[in-house]
Formats: sequence, C-alpha cells, structure tokens
Amino acid sequence: MDIEETVVIKGRKLCPELVKFVYLMQKGIDNNTRKDNGSVRGWKSDTPELGLYKLGEEMRDVVTTYGHMNHPIGGDERNAPTPQMLAKEGADLATQVLFFVDQNGGLEVS
Repeated sequence: MDIEETVVIKGRKLCPELVKFVYLMQKGIDNNTRKDNGSVRGWKSDTPELGLYKLGEEMRDVVTTYGHMNHPIGGDERNAPTPQMLAKEGADLATQVLFFVDQNGGLEVS
C-alpha cells in the first residue's frame, strides 16, 4: 500500500508507517464487523477475560510469525513468512490491544 495522503490529527502529522499500520488495523476491524453482520462491534460484548485471552493468542501469532521468518519450517526459505505477514500479525495484535482497552473503559468515544 502506498501512503499518498498526509494525515493530520489535532495539528499533528502522522508518520507514514503509523498511517499504514492503522490502515491494516482497520482492515481487521472491518473483517470482524462483517463477521458480526455489521451490527454491534463484536469485541464490545466480550468479557475482559476473553479479551485478555485473545490478546495472548495474537501475541503468540506475532512471535510465531517472527520466529518462522528467521527459521522457516522445514528449512525452506520459500515457506518463510514475509515482512508483510508480520505487519498483518502486528496489526492484529494492536487491534486486540485496542479492543481490550476499550472493553475496560479506556476509549470512551462521544
């Protein structure tokens, strides 16, 4: 994805890497919303304990992807995850952090 726009929030220009990362996070949120038939965002109905469990699962995915990038399964580098796959897993983890913080009242939006 090429970042061609400048994004400014409250007078602060966001760096292109952050914009790209937030874009990946939003894709994950959109996919989750579709799973819930576009209704209430699914994470809002999760318990904090389930949110914490999902957070651990996403962290494991990041660690596993990174590990396989450096040590491909079967030693075949053609099977190794790409940096783009790591970025997606990282965005999934960050999205789960957002969900967890929101479940616990940290992101009240008016």
